Amino acid sequence: MKFSLRIIVALALAMGLNACSGTCGSDGRDLAGVCREDLLRETDRYEVYYQEDSGGTVVIDKSNGQIFDRFLKRYRLNGLQPLLWEGLSEALGEDDMDILRGYAHTKNGVIQLPERSLRPVEGGLVFEYQDGELVSCVGGEVEFTILNEDLWPFLTRKAKKLLDVPGAHGGTADGLLIL
Repeated sequence: MKFSLRIIVALALAMGLNACSGTCGSDGRDLAGVCREDLLRETDRYEVYYQEDSGGTVVIDKSNGQIFDRFLKRYRLNGLQPLLWEGLSEALGEDDMDILRGYAHTKNGVIQLPERSLRPVEGGLVFEYQDGELVSCVGGEVEFTILNEDLWPFLTRKAKKLLDVPGAHGGTADGLLIL
């Protein structure tokens, strides 16, 4: 039996991620009551939904209708540190690494990945840390974007395909961190 992608998305969202809570009108609903207004981004490969009650975004791989959240190779976390520290520096507007190290909640000096799923945007991934998750000196969330080209060595094979990362078929690119 074959289901449409919209039905699979609706079922996944209804099973605990977030069904429409009645805030969208009848013209804002997709199949099974999913609010289209929760759709943040759509490409030919994936859809990104914002799910307030479940804490962030949900990425749906259109090729199989499954939730996708394995963007990064977990065993490469140590190699990712310079990009995470640079992102934190940009997000806080602080260049002094001693001050940043004093602010940041780390495990033995290693910034952990955010609890929320990474969010794909044009050309990069957003790292969104909840209030107090990465630093406690800032009220609110800490968020920064790292370009896909910079993340290339750290991305899983499936993430490279899903995101259609430029340069994924060969060398690395010298990208920049953007906010």
